[in-house]
Amino acid sequence: VDTPAAYSHPGSQSIHCKKCDATKDQAVIPAKKNPFEDVKPGEYSYYYTPVLWALDRGVTTGKTETIFDPFDVCTRSQVVTFLWRAAGCPEPRSAKSPFTDVQDPKEFYYKAVLWAAENPP
Repeated sequence: VDTPAAYSHPGSQSIHCKKCDATKDQAVIPAKKNPFEDVKPGEYSYYYTPVLWALDRGVTTGKTETIFDPFDVCTRSQVVTFLWRAAGCPEPRSAKSPFTDVQDPKEFYYKAVLWAAENPP
């Protein structure tokens, strides 16, 4: 596989024979099927491409396996976690939160908040 298929684009694959040293032309691997029934392309679906981009990169997974809920409100913890994941989930330098409302290291957003505090805009 030269380029893996993603939700936002197809992939490609070429085959190389070690015996005769021939390479077969690339074959197209279809894009992964969009799992969200409420995220469809169309004139008013400005969020379609960004949602698939975020899904491809593990930034988000949606509310359920089939529902994204593009008009739902995001919490601060969700937004900072999305940014942290988009940055590659870097480890924060500190392990202790300076915020009184972020104290439980088991929370999904804990490392994201520490990382964001260390990397202001």
